[in-house]
Amino acid sequence: MRWACSVTMGDAFEGVIERGADALSTALEGVAPDLVLAFLSAAYAPHYGEVPQRLRRAFPYSVLLGCSVSEVIGPGAKRGGAGGIALGAAILPGVQVTPFHLEAEDFPETAGQWRRRTEVASEDDPAFLLLADPASSRIESLLPRIDAVFPGTPKSGALAGTGERIDPTVLFLGEEVYASGLVGVALSGDIEMATLVVQEARPIGEPMFVSACRGNTLIELDRKPVGRVLEALYEALSVAEQASFPEALLLGVAMARQEIYGGGDFLLRAVTAAAEADGGIEVAHPIEQNQVVQFHLRDSGYAIREFERRCSAPLPAVGALLFASRHSSLPFEGLRVRRDPAPFPPSTASLSLCGFFSDGTIATRRGRTHLHRYTNTFTLFRARGR
Repeated sequence: MRWACSVTMGDAFEGVIERGADALSTALEGVAPDLVLAFLSAAYAPHYGEVPQRLRRAFPYSVLLGCSVSEVIGPGAKRGGAGGIALGAAILPGVQVTPFHLEAEDFPETAGQWRRRTEVASEDDPAFLLLADPASSRIESLLPRIDAVFPGTPKSGALAGTGERIDPTVLFLGEEVYASGLVGVALSGDIEMATLVVQEARPIGEPMFVSACRGNTLIELDRKPVGRVLEALYEALSVAEQASFPEALLLGVAMARQEIYGGGDFLLRAVTAAAEADGGIEVAHPIEQNQVVQFHLRDSGYAIREFERRCSAPLPAVGALLFASRHSSLPFEGLRVRRDPAPFPPSTASLSLCGFFSDGTIATRRGRTHLHRYTNTFTLFRARGR
């Protein structure tokens, strides 16, 4: 198994794909990849329809998966700069790569339907890479349904697009360009995929039970008005933290019921408004009675420390993708992460990443797959048993 990535920056579309493809071919020493990933910024929107054809000319036997994005991540990428394209390519011996496109209105619900519609078999225990159109895919309701058919298998990915209504969102799969739905590849055989999650906010206070709520409105926690809980949290913060409190506050919703909770055990969601009528707060997530929640505070220092802690040890991976929060404060420019050097020659002791910034990332944690906000998801690949 071999992975390579490249980033090409510049506002002019002509030649940008060819230069990136040449860099991949050089890194792979001319061996044809089985899978090609392509992430393009909105600067190239008028040319999105040309992307599959141009990549097909460079890699005629590869499966293409990709999408439009706000900004790309990878070697040489810079935030807030010109347009960019991030390309990834993987040589995957002994791996079956099965592409599929699905719409929410006609989504397969059983293993038999999945096999007939996509040729993906549940008994093959596939790993999934998923890219979703945020407007049409209804991805948060689809992920539990994928888990139901493929329990215990890893899924990773992100929302496509820039997050701006004026920019078109497109999904690339094979020779096709889609404007809606969900595209992905199922990877089965001699491959292991794992996700490493780094969140952009630290927990404050303690986990609490929801004792009163209505729809997306949180009213009481542990039988205390939520306003009183927030006042106590505010008083415990530093002066600098108090200044950013209204903009930095998030609510963490527990992904699963457990006895002890720590950082990363919660889905982070925005606090969108105060509910004047009952003194509650509105949250960008449905709230249920007796749910466990904990407030979080966006904290760039915490995110960087978590990243350094999680990535300080060499990672057991041959290739990696990074789906990062658009709010991320992590230093992604020129990012390279050390990988476990034991099976590899010294020249490959570091691991280049490519990916993109997104409004939501997809990751499986403790057997359940969720759409994560304010979260960076590293997706790691290696052959089985390595």
